[in-house]
Amino acid sequence: MDIIKIDGLRFTYPLCDTPAVNVDTFGVPEGSFVTLCGRTGSGKSTLLRLLKPQLVPAGEEKGEVMLFGKKRDSLTPKEGASLIGFVGQDPNMQLVTDKVWHELAFCAENLGLTSSLIRRRTCEIADFFGITGWFDKNVNELSGGQKQIVNLASVLVTSPKIILLDEPTSMLDPVSAEEFVARLVKLNRELGLTVIVAEHRLDSFIAVSDLLALMENGRISLSDEPKNAAVMLKNTPGSALLPTPARIFNRLESDNDDLKAPLSVKEGKGYIVNTFLNDKKNVEAPQNITAGAVALELKDVFFTFKNEKADVLDGLSLSADEGEILCIHGPNGSGKSTALLVAAGLLKPSSGKVKIFSKKPKDHGAALYKGVISLLPQDVTECFLYSTVKEELKGCEKGEKLLGADLSILYNRHPFDLSGGQMQLVALAKALSHEPKILLLDEPTKGLDNLTKNKLSLLLKRLKSSGMTIVCVTHDLEFSAMTADRCALIFRGKTVCSEETRDFFSGNRFYTTSVSRMTEGFFENAVTEDDCVALCRLNGRKK
Repeated sequence: MDIIKIDGLRFTYPLCDTPAVNVDTFGVPEGSFVTLCGRTGSGKSTLLRLLKPQLVPAGEEKGEVMLFGKKRDSLTPKEGASLIGFVGQDPNMQLVTDKVWHELAFCAENLGLTSSLIRRRTCEIADFFGITGWFDKNVNELSGGQKQIVNLASVLVTSPKIILLDEPTSMLDPVSAEEFVARLVKLNRELGLTVIVAEHRLDSFIAVSDLLALMENGRISLSDEPKNAAVMLKNTPGSALLPTPARIFNRLESDNDDLKAPLSVKEGKGYIVNTFLNDKKNVEAPQNITAGAVALELKDVFFTFKNEKADVLDGLSLSADEGEILCIHGPNGSGKSTALLVAAGLLKPSSGKVKIFSKKPKDHGAALYKGVISLLPQDVTECFLYSTVKEELKGCEKGEKLLGADLSILYNRHPFDLSGGQMQLVALAKALSHEPKILLLDEPTKGLDNLTKNKLSLLLKRLKSSGMTIVCVTHDLEFSAMTADRCALIFRGKTVCSEETRDFFSGNRFYTTSVSRMTEGFFENAVTEDDCVALCRLNGRKK
């Protein structure tokens, strides 16, 4: 039985001519795990919001959405709030109270459940998620991964039958992301909840999904079991959206239709080991690039937020050279974003030195933010001041040109009506508008599909070749591996290591790429998709 049934659904945002969602028919069987994928701006987030009555956006809607065999708009407010849970992209945006236990009880209290039932459910959920140790903590003391788990747990207190998630792992570190996915799988398998996830990072989700649905220009063009979907997407532009093992397989087996693509690291490793020789184990090291002068330097920097006891930055030392791309990794709450704000001169360290081209930030005066340094914040909505994208980008023609993306199709949209990826692109165009010498990026790939991420990688390399220094905080390890010259790992406010990109990923077990995991022990320093394909072709196939 389909717990969700869509028939002839058309939704168009105000002042727009083209529907953001244009779905003829789509059904979701009860108890299934569905991953919704597609290009940035293809309509995934809008579709999810159309499935929860309280989140339906403003605009013109036609067609029918059936939930639990009833028309969506016939659900009572209580049914819509309790039976359909929603978890968004940003762990901080959904938290509304001070304590973890308050957060767990909040939704149930608003539904008017009895105190005894609320206590029973919050205790049961806390135990199920293993968060009893955080029960009395302030939510602002939690890491990003812990906050997202609390968001999911608080939704479950209302006993929903459907959980909708919009890129829930995009702001989580690799370890926290894997833990979060494991929680979702457990809910689906053990409690029978219907789970629908809109995601770009398919490596973690596709192997556990019952259905893979592809959205293109507002339409659902494909909905099938992941293995079958991967076959249908082979040799099409949609194949770029598949996880790393499948993309590698499709490049190496473009003329072979007899095998199905591997979807997990385990399957990918088996395919490579069983198919190819490994006489040549190493990727050729790139030619050494002479480092330029130091563009940005943080030395022995300490920083503590007001009313907090612990140092967020605890003697952090980090530097980036002119014409270099430095990517910074680390667990949620380790101080990465704070380090960027200190580097940008927006936070003043309690001690230590910050130098931008050998000068203190304040010594640059007003010129600091007009051609010297520019920041793309983690929450890009902080960049938006107007009611249309056209107004936002007025005077940002240089930024649009540098970005190299056509944003004119978004001009009449309200910035908050954009997809997460579209917001990123508009905010990045604004950040580039002053042609800064140093560009600071905090999670720039959030909401971007693989094809758009590849374009962003090429853009950053082009900017680097013009002499720009780029410092990027990111949890996207695949993006970092194909983009960065050097990677650093921050832990508890300190720099643990800073190494050339290939050395960094080859030396890690968890903060590494799918390719590195797939080829570990078979090849020695392959960390990107191109590395793996090149070595497989160089070695040839086993007889």
